[in-house]
Amino acid sequence: MKKGYLKLLIVLPILILIYAFFLVLPQFNSKNNILISTVVMAIFIFFFFGYERERRQFQGRTIITVILFALIYFSLTYLLGLAVGFVANSYSLKPLTMLKNIIPVIFIIAASEISRYTIIKKGSRYSVIYWLAFVLFVIIDVLIDVNSQTFADRTGILTFIIQDVFPSLSRNFLFLYMSMEIGYRPVIVYRLIFELSIYMLPIFPNIDPYLKVVIEIIAPFILDLIVHSQMRFSNRGEIVGRKKYKKINIGIGILAWAFIIGIVMLSSGLFKYETLTIGSGSMTPNIDKGDIIIVKKTNMNEMQNIQEGQVLVSHQENKIIVHRIVSITDSNGGKLFVTKGDANQTADGWVTDENQIIGVVSFKIPLLGWPSVWLQEDILKNTSY
Repeated sequence: MKKGYLKLLIVLPILILIYAFFLVLPQFNSKNNILISTVVMAIFIFFFFGYERERRQFQGRTIITVILFALIYFSLTYLLGLAVGFVANSYSLKPLTMLKNIIPVIFIIAASEISRYTIIKKGSRYSVIYWLAFVLFVIIDVLIDVNSQTFADRTGILTFIIQDVFPSLSRNFLFLYMSMEIGYRPVIVYRLIFELSIYMLPIFPNIDPYLKVVIEIIAPFILDLIVHSQMRFSNRGEIVGRKKYKKINIGIGILAWAFIIGIVMLSSGLFKYETLTIGSGSMTPNIDKGDIIIVKKTNMNEMQNIQEGQVLVSHQENKIIVHRIVSITDSNGGKLFVTKGDANQTADGWVTDENQIIGVVSFKIPLLGWPSVWLQEDILKNTSY
């Protein structure tokens, strides 16, 4: 067992404890403190473990891939903004203030990624080093979003876990892979593009928080697949392999972005089909709390096709109700619908007219909506019942 491994096995838990201290005591968690501690960590690692030269064979191409990926990502999200609207940047865009915000972030990113790369290379034979480094850099990654209200109540904790920790886990898996296989430069480029945009862009798409989390989790995974396919076929060094790599890489990109576009389209509510999350158990056992349903929206010409036994989605007093139709009656040239939850003993105490109908349930995706339910219950947002 090498001495370097033993040193890392001692140093990494100590660093994790130090940054965990900043995490649970946000009064000490300022951007300057994070900057100072991260730079000190980088210097400490450099003097104790030295510097590992990067593998530059694939860096140029990977950096280009990262830049193209970022352009596609921002293009798609801002196109979505045309449908859902935009919100103004809460940070000041004055040049001096902007510099004050972004310079510490640049140093934090550079120090973190050089440290990550050195740690991974020095402990490359031991999986425990990878996992300790992963935990350490996830904590550093989420520190900047922690404030005095984060752990004040259950709402703050759940929001932090879902909106900050889950996306950070996805990002850091990508960073770990790229650092291990390629080097720290592509990771730095990725982080500079995405993290500095927060302080530099004037407006952002007003995307639903849950949808934003889904996109932020999936996007690094897609880039990881693309980079992995590049590495896999480039390492073969064969002309046939390179041609095949191009086709597979293009295929992966198309499928991955089609998946994201599909999620965006279903969540936006602007198309024939949309998604809703079930927030109660009134339709158990057929549709459970936490399930996501795919709703086929119904126009006035399609009302004649709605039948008893279908699950109706409708508006009732600022809520969205998802209950089964138990009877349909004609009234003044239109239809009135009586509904009932499958788990309820009696029919609903209201009648639904055609103007209140959104559509009917096509199918469900079990359990996938639980993060949205947790958030909506705690921050009192509208949900489906």
